[in-house]
Amino acid sequence: MARRIRLALLIVLVFALPNPTLAQSAPDSEKLLADQRAAMTVLASMDGVWEGSAWLLLPDGSRSNLTQTERVGPFLDGAVKMVEGRGYGDNGEVVFNALGIISFDPAEGAYQMRSYAQGRQGDFPLTPTDDGFTWEIPAGPATIRYTATIHAGTWQEVGERIVEGQEPFRFFEMKLRRLGDSDWPTAGAVEPAARPKERASEHRAEGHIYDPSDEVTPPRRLDPWSFPQYTRAARKNRVEGAIILQAVIDERGNVGNVKVLRGLPHGLNKSAIQAVKGWRFEPAKQDGQPVEAHYNVTINMSLSDLDNLP
Repeated sequence: MARRIRLALLIVLVFALPNPTLAQSAPDSEKLLADQRAAMTVLASMDGVWEGSAWLLLPDGSRSNLTQTERVGPFLDGAVKMVEGRGYGDNGEVVFNALGIISFDPAEGAYQMRSYAQGRQGDFPLTPTDDGFTWEIPAGPATIRYTATIHAGTWQEVGERIVEGQEPFRFFEMKLRRLGDSDWPTAGAVEPAARPKERASEHRAEGHIYDPSDEVTPPRRLDPWSFPQYTRAARKNRVEGAIILQAVIDERGNVGNVKVLRGLPHGLNKSAIQAVKGWRFEPAKQDGQPVEAHYNVTINMSLSDLDNLP
């Protein structure tokens, strides 16, 4: 036993020591995160709160009707997507509850769904499509395939058992409508204690980008400003929803780097970034002095109201 403990400690020490070869070959974290965030934008139509009806075939062949809800949102600064589904019976009790984590591996160029449902878990391939996505579960000689179609505020998904040489057997279907945006799962994050005001000046350094707080007043957008334009593809595909951007506003009120926290497909992210980069601001201030700071903005893209910007 003692020998095995010593061997385990030796392995830990070896891997804890700096390794120049590993350091030289390790992928750049920022590049990986940027690739993952970009990959998640094609699934932005999932985001929000959804509700509707669903049915499921039970093992005895009977059909169970459910009220189905889904809540979907980005996590880890948009690098992954979280999905929670709940099925409610006629008495309002939860009879089905599942959690999915969608991720993207830049090295493999592949998406994956990590699923937790009814005490079971697994990793399954997910493939985005032009109007939704599919994901599959191997089941011996069969494949369980879920196909989701999301369009104009509706989400329709079917589950089918696929066996080569046979017609697909449908055992599940849901039809949902989008109720609105959701701040899940990012809401409620634990923030550090506020920095004492007397110490704030110690942290004012060149190159530091502040977040609005009790000590830092946020940037203020100045009139006039332009609203993002709809692209032809977005109009054609009836894309609507929220785009969340984070911009850096410098000490002169100019817009610097802009990144997408939550996006929409068909060129709307680029349109929103171009619009925001044309805005002018009164800069953030700390102790009366202008400082560089982050500015988060939510742009609600609506085909019926192109001037809706909270």
